[in-house]
Amino acid sequence: MKNRLSGVCFRVLGRTFVTGIFLLIGPLAQAADPKIAVTDLSYEEKVREFIQNLEMSGSYRSSSSGNASFRESDFSSSGRASGRSSESGSLSVKSSSGYQTYIDRGELR
Repeated sequence: MKNRLSGVCFRVLGRTFVTGIFLLIGPLAQAADPKIAVTDLSYEEKVREFIQNLEMSGSYRSSSSGNASFRESDFSSSGRASGRSSESGSLSVKSSSGYQTYIDRGELR
């Protein structure tokens, strides 16, 4: 009987010990769960833009000249005048266009 009683006591103590271990380990097991914290979200976007470039240059030139003469006497008078003028100009236009592709990176806050 002594043997039987000690076996029962050992089973009861063993169950109590195992239950106590689970009660102690339970909160630690829950604390070991991974926690995810989101601080910054980054993004990456491919951007394609149309670009057009115009270059213009021009020049203008103007010149003029004149000459006049006049004669007078007691009975008559005469005169003569001449003039000359010239103008010239030019305009140059260069155009280029195309697409530019780049990657835009940033963070959402």
